[in-house]
Amino acid sequence: MEDTIVKMHGEEICSMVKRYQRFLITTHVRADGDGIGSEVALYHALRSMGKTVCIANDSPTPQMYQFIIPPEGVYIYPDSPKDRAEVVFALDSPTLERLGMIQEIIPEDAKIINVDHHISNEYFGAVNWVAEDMCATGEIVLTLLREMDIDITPDMATALYVAIVTDTGRFTHSNTTPAALRAAAFLIERGARHEEISKNVYNTNSFPLIQLRAGAQHGRPPRREPDCRHLADKRDAGEGEDQRYRHAGICRHSRVNRGGDRWGAAP
Repeated sequence: MEDTIVKMHGEEICSMVKRYQRFLITTHVRADGDGIGSEVALYHALRSMGKTVCIANDSPTPQMYQFIIPPEGVYIYPDSPKDRAEVVFALDSPTLERLGMIQEIIPEDAKIINVDHHISNEYFGAVNWVAEDMCATGEIVLTLLREMDIDITPDMATALYVAIVTDTGRFTHSNTTPAALRAAAFLIERGARHEEISKNVYNTNSFPLIQLRAGAQHGRPPRREPDCRHLADKRDAGEGEDQRYRHAGICRHSRVNRGGDRWGAAP
């Protein structure tokens, strides 16, 4: 049954890709590793097919993911591409509203292909590939590219590995399935630069973040109180759990040092 569904969605999307020339790829606001990695891999794949393609997002790309961003063809609202998209890939976004201001630049007659793994998805596309059993949208995109007989390059593999490793919390969360591990192994075989990923995503901190943690550890409250209120709805918003906990870890440290409940360090 699962193979039948994969084949059905793969053939439907492949048919649309062959039929049209101009594509726009987007993801949810405050994009995480899954959304960005999935976008970048699909961007490279469509470019390899000779398609006109760009990425347009509502929010700036976090610094930790800049190393996988293509040198051209990426727009952050209000900047937008000049070419009018015929097809829009909405990745890792459970609702159309979660695309933020990018909704404003989607042509009314554009075909939307909705690719997601969240149970809360509202099936808002002309085509909807929603696979709740897959660990990340990146796993779905990998499956799609293999169905389309795309040659997975090291750049595609690296982007998709970012998607999977961040949404599984470095393969520690309950969505770390045998299929997720097989996908990760395949991507490394195809040239995913996992040491570069580890360095950029997990072992490099921005200077403001270092200052914030240093202040918390020495009992000094940060100049600006970290806002943790947004963390509760991140799962449905599409942000990977590993990234949520990295944010929450800052708040945990600050609460401990101000005499609050001890909550421990972020994983």
